[in-house]
Amino acid sequence: MRSSFAAGFLQHRNVCYASTDAVASSTELRFVEGETGDTVQAVAAGGVDQVVSDQVLSAGTSSSLGEVAAAAADCSAPTAALQHLIDFVHTQGGLPWWLSIAATTVGIRVMVLPVLVWQMKATARLTLMRPELERITNTIKESGYDPKVTEVNQKRMKELFAQHNTNPFMPLMGAFVQAPLFISFFFAIRNMAERVPSFKEGGALWFTDLTTADPYFILPIMSGLFTLATIELGAMDGMQGQPMIGKMKMFFRGFAVLIVPLTASFPKALFCYWLTTNVCSLIQTTVLRQPAVKRTLGIPETAHLAPVTPAAVASSVTLNSPPKRGKKSKR
Repeated sequence: MRSSFAAGFLQHRNVCYASTDAVASSTELRFVEGETGDTVQAVAAGGVDQVVSDQVLSAGTSSSLGEVAAAAADCSAPTAALQHLIDFVHTQGGLPWWLSIAATTVGIRVMVLPVLVWQMKATARLTLMRPELERITNTIKESGYDPKVTEVNQKRMKELFAQHNTNPFMPLMGAFVQAPLFISFFFAIRNMAERVPSFKEGGALWFTDLTTADPYFILPIMSGLFTLATIELGAMDGMQGQPMIGKMKMFFRGFAVLIVPLTASFPKALFCYWLTTNVCSLIQTTVLRQPAVKRTLGIPETAHLAPVTPAAVASSVTLNSPPKRGKKSKR
């Protein structure tokens, strides 16, 4: 006999029961909600009643909701919000945990992309201003920090910043956005790896268990390589001519190497975020350094600027804090 179950959802205590069309040979099943509302009875045509508890029939989705809610209960608001967001992607998208983390990372990176483009514009404008700023600071120094000369040139500096629509602190805005996100992701995913049991089967390939470290060091090495590739392909584009650019690159190259031993003991779940954000950075850097893309987004070109010499660096002074002058020597 062919019997069709009505499609729909029966919800009780935040647990959903789904019924679909099926073919039954000689057994007809019907679902009846018990009088107490605590059980669902499956009644067979042969007259044998089978009582199945809602815990047994609850879907894996519901159990993961409970796991994450318990794990995030005592976390800070940003960390808890990220855990619930990852869980939302996991349950609504039907994705495994590792892919849910990666998808959430991509979504967040797309959302903050306008901020990063804005940072690149500000950094490039500040770099283009550098030659004029050096001339102004040299003029102040050559005057012996004469109050009148200093006042006039400080006014010129302010006008220059206004003309280029930037200031010395605007290039830091990207860090102010990315740093809290990185910290929140780190603590959120680490907490889930420690307190969400289903993370043990949430991976793939050799990293099935997301709660333990990678015994083959493949994930830490990949993270280091992607970080190094991002630096070499122009992660500091827009800072050409800055006096510290060479030393900064060397520092980040060293950091990319140190990533391997520093992260070797991290749970594999963290690398689902870290590798994804590294790939996003690599793609972003490659695309945004293209001249056509820069022109479209209005990012000034700075590749033509020459590096700053040590003498020029030594001659520069800050905008509002010239060095204190000692007592004049008697002639």
